[in-house]
Amino acid sequence: MPHPNHHVHPRHPDHLRGSRWSRVGGDLEYRHWEVDVLHKRAGEVELRAALDRAARLLIPWRSLRDRSQWEPGWTRGDGDGAPQPGADADEDAPTP
Repeated sequence: MPHPNHHVHPRHPDHLRGSRWSRVGGDLEYRHWEVDVLHKRAGEVELRAALDRAARLLIPWRSLRDRSQWEPGWTRGDGDGAPQPGADADEDAPTP
């Protein structure tokens, strides 16, 4: 049985198939991705977008180690429309 955090810091691409990743930053159309295909000889993985199964991304598997680009799991990002803790929903409403 694999270690529960085996893809947090991927050391070998064999453990990546089926793992889920969140893109950091807004340079891609989608944020949540899943490793679909492993291309061992090329040293790359093919990611499939969670919201659009036709959207694919081919990247070197080692780039998943870079936490400035990828986070393990499907995480929520800033600016996703969810209210922030402590934020007053009526803050922008006109006062009577």
